[in-house]
Amino acid sequence: AGKLTVHAHPLFMRGWFMHSVEAFLQRFAEIELNLLTLTHPPGDGSGVSLCLWPGELVDCGLRCEVVGQLSRGIYAHPDYLAAHGTPSHPRELADHRWVDMLGDRRTPLELHNAGQGTSYRLAPIRNRVRTDQLVLQADAIARGQGLGVMPDWAAAKRSQAHPGTLSRCLPGWSVTPLPVTLAY
Repeated sequence: AGKLTVHAHPLFMRGWFMHSVEAFLQRFAEIELNLLTLTHPPGDGSGVSLCLWPGELVDCGLRCEVVGQLSRGIYAHPDYLAAHGTPSHPRELADHRWVDMLGDRRTPLELHNAGQGTSYRLAPIRNRVRTDQLVLQADAIARGQGLGVMPDWAAAKRSQAHPGTLSRCLPGWSVTPLPVTLAY
């Protein structure tokens, strides 16, 4: 019972996290929940006491635990691929425009091919669009603005709601999973 404020990155405000929040509220009927978005990692003195964050957090003044992993892939609109070519190997990704989420493309991107037992490291490249909102990233990709790294669950939900708007590039390859960190 009581008031609870949860901060979460916008990446988590749709899909599985909201289903978990709703289940939590059903179980604990006396909770008053404030759910707030947070686009920068929490830090000392930020007033954040409970936060769900994509990626690892260091030195934020809170206890941190990795509570899950988000599998991710590279997605594009089929028309973009028809116009600019469908990559057949990760080395061809540098020739494409990118729509970035969470600053993924400011650091090298690690891709793994489990079937072949190989990895590929893609150097950082210039982004055409950068956003901190998953919905905005998916919309830009679906409008043909370039390739983007997206959580597989988000791409599946978008494809379910809007068939034919996203196509997975390099289906045998996966991007290093993104840790999900609970800070409290």
